[in-house]
Amino acid sequence: MAQESETDVVLVGRDKAPTLAGQMLEVELRKQGYSTRSFFGDGKPINASLYEIEQTARYAGLVWVGMSSSAELAQPEIVAAHASQHLALYADIEGCQNRDWFRAFRQEAKLLFVLTEREKEKASLMYGSGVNIVATGNPTHEEFAFPRLSRAEARGKLDAADDETLIIVSGTKSVCITSFLAMSVVEAIHSGYMSPRTYYVAILPHPGDESLYAVVKNRQTEEEKLINPYAEIEQFSGIRARLVKNNVISTPDAVAGADVFVEIGGTEGRRAAYQNIPVIDFFSVVGRNRMQAGNKVDTWGPCDLGMAIGLYKADIPEFARTLERVLTPEGRAENSTRQKIACPPLQYRGAAVQAMVEAMRRYLP
Repeated sequence: MAQESETDVVLVGRDKAPTLAGQMLEVELRKQGYSTRSFFGDGKPINASLYEIEQTARYAGLVWVGMSSSAELAQPEIVAAHASQHLALYADIEGCQNRDWFRAFRQEAKLLFVLTEREKEKASLMYGSGVNIVATGNPTHEEFAFPRLSRAEARGKLDAADDETLIIVSGTKSVCITSFLAMSVVEAIHSGYMSPRTYYVAILPHPGDESLYAVVKNRQTEEEKLINPYAEIEQFSGIRARLVKNNVISTPDAVAGADVFVEIGGTEGRRAAYQNIPVIDFFSVVGRNRMQAGNKVDTWGPCDLGMAIGLYKADIPEFARTLERVLTPEGRAENSTRQKIACPPLQYRGAAVQAMVEAMRRYLP
């Protein structure tokens, strides 16, 4: 490879969230005449060697990297960041910029893109004075207010009847955390704190949940088959519970059909909040500790802002009472008021990537 800058911008993102934002940014960069090279995993391993990523980043004018959710998953981003001449870090959620595995770049980066002015203020206490911190927002969030499917269309794909109360459980990469979340919804429904309704619990797995691709071998026939780690939740919940894979409907599309959206520190809750759907972040001890270890925060930002209701004690009766409240007209109205304050109308589609490109121009020809 020639020892000179061959590409204006190299973009690297392993997790799904930085992949989606990076793809949107790449489209805008190319539209404005800049050359790009991208390495995106979309929640799966990137189809390129670390050496190839390093060499490509080394001779780029600027390297934009996501800040993926573990040191192991972020290795392609970290390698590219170390090789860069000029580095732009992208934090796709609150607290993302605090991740320890990007500590080495807090003084070296030229740019840090964060969600809000509140996050910018927090980051300024941690990053060097030479880092230009820009509150661009997350490009993918602009789509949250504009669902691709109507409520009826989303419920149709989920096979949800009109009289069913649809509770969507948004999965994580961890099978144990997702299982706890789904079983907690089931326990809450059976707890006696919730009104009799026809409930449907739809478990929508995270694309990075590797348990869905695991196989088990029959010892007698040697035949292999995919396992369903959530099969017993479907079979023994005493209510309608179903694992709904991405080939049926994606989580972003499914959101519009929900009566309540349940997650643990995820991104899709924002989409639900922008669509005026009640969101509850229910934290197990393991889930809360993972958030604290990964993001260095004790509470979830969207809950602090009013987009979602944060429950941090893994208390089933409290969870059940909260679910019941947001399913009543009065509770739904209260929740709607909070969400409208936290999710003001968006300016226009494309504002975030435009702001990123504008900040990046200083390092581009």
